[in-house]
Amino acid sequence: MAAVKNNVLILVPNINARGGITNYYYSIRKNFPDNIHYITRGARNWPHKANKFSEGMRMISDYVNFTMCLFTKDIQVVQTTTAFYGSCVIRDGIFLFIARLFGKKTIVFFRGWDNKFVYSISGIKKKIVEKIFFKANAIIDLSQQNIDHIKEMGFKNKLILETTLVDEALVKDINIEEHIQKRFHAPKKKILFLSRIEKTKGIYVLLEAFKKINAVNPDVNLIYAGDGLELNDIKKLVEKEKRSNVTFTGFVDGKAKQDLFLNASVFVFLSEFEGMPNAVLEAMAFGLPVVTTNVGGIASVFINEKNGFLVNDTNTNAIADNITALLYNEALNKNVSNLNYKEAREKFWSNVVAERMKIIFSSVISGS
Repeated sequence: MAAVKNNVLILVPNINARGGITNYYYSIRKNFPDNIHYITRGARNWPHKANKFSEGMRMISDYVNFTMCLFTKDIQVVQTTTAFYGSCVIRDGIFLFIARLFGKKTIVFFRGWDNKFVYSISGIKKKIVEKIFFKANAIIDLSQQNIDHIKEMGFKNKLILETTLVDEALVKDINIEEHIQKRFHAPKKKILFLSRIEKTKGIYVLLEAFKKINAVNPDVNLIYAGDGLELNDIKKLVEKEKRSNVTFTGFVDGKAKQDLFLNASVFVFLSEFEGMPNAVLEAMAFGLPVVTTNVGGIASVFINEKNGFLVNDTNTNAIADNITALLYNEALNKNVSNLNYKEAREKFWSNVVAERMKIIFSSVISGS
């Protein structure tokens, strides 16, 4: 078991902020030692924000709390987890700048990209990235393609490819293999979407694909789990079209989340851009076959026609055909399901990922 002998400070979202980064840190910290510390930063109920004045005061408070922590604790390494685009570069760049004023080593964990922003960086933006982010002792990313591009941009320190995780507590006491054998013959087929309810997550594309499936297979249900800014609009659309076999659960966690994965037939995630979605790995951990777009770090852990299907987010006919194949081809369903469970257990459980992260912290501290 890897040991971290010095103090590490990680910037984390508030527990009420929705999203994969929140899930990641409130899962993995159970496997971290006491000398890893945490500072909350960012909108406390993201994606919902307070008014501009309140958010501005909260941001100042975050920087003050961070600075005081560096004053009062013997911190060797600061890690921030962020997305590589606009406002996030500014927000987290200030934390990194403060950390270096105190002589601390830094790690940047990119959990999302805006390709338009990254591939157009020049002028003052480029200087900020070079002077702040590219002075980090290590950069972690979820995509090999992103790692390669960061190297091309001139970053010369440690580059690390990582994954997100599955909270082992979510699946630990369940016989997934036994469940896989029974699930295919459940009386109702259920397509599960679990993420933020946002247009960029492919919620409307999925609805269109579902209509095509449902026209041929009326026994199939679609479940949207999560909350978000688009929830009311898609609910209104479903009500207008009188689709009684489409349901919305709102935000789920714990046992409710576990039950959704256990009772689903296939998991679908059609995001337009992403880091590496926890929900895809969670679905794999429950032995679910997956249909997903090839965005962010997904291709680094997911092989088309092996773990499920990688799809184009605008081709609703192909999406519908791939979902249908996983719903009704028993041999395909069980082969994919068993493989996904095995790979998730070996690579993505929170205790496994925590050990890899502790090795990263120790290597940055030692300079190895």
